Amino acid sequence: MKTLGNMIWFVLFGWWLGTLYMIIGGLFFITILGAPIGLAMFEYAKLMYLPFGKSIVRESFVKGPGNMSPIKKTVQTVLNIIWLPIGIILFLLNFGSMLLCFVSIILIPLGIVQAKALKFLLWPIGAKVVKNELVQAIHTANVLEKRGLVGRGGTQNVNVTVNVPSAPAAPSAPAGSAEPAPIPMPVPDRDEDRRN
Repeated sequence: MKTLGNMIWFVLFGWWLGTLYMIIGGLFFITILGAPIGLAMFEYAKLMYLPFGKSIVRESFVKGPGNMSPIKKTVQTVLNIIWLPIGIILFLLNFGSMLLCFVSIILIPLGIVQAKALKFLLWPIGAKVVKNELVQAIHTANVLEKRGLVGRGGTQNVNVTVNVPSAPAAPSAPAGSAEPAPIPMPVPDRDEDRRN
């Protein structure tokens, strides 16, 4: 279903929206100050070409809370404020295409993609486009860390049962067990990510 949605999206909107944001990103690379904005536009173009199966998250969500320097956060905020006038114009253009999708009823799923992507346009610096599976894995790791099941500073293997409709079937449970067998998931070592 994700592939079909991506194909329909690409034909109707993706090719021109993705190309538009690639061009905008390239124009921002003309200046050194605009390079982070250009990178953000390339991220957005990646979403606009094939949006289904991807999510927009903040960089702090991917790296973990507290793993970004205050200087980087400040620079991102200043660049987002510089971007805001352009972001409002692009927001309104994408909002119009979203309304067209909702009016046509059959394109409502495409309108939902546009609605999800609108927040990126107003505050793009520090946003990342990642696969939905990565978002789920990071969220699971954060929950385990909050519950104290995984400590900071080391990679640990934790058995987690994840119910995802599109995921392959889990290994069969041991005989006599009423619950499905847990799927072992490695928990990322955030300290190691900071060193790289």
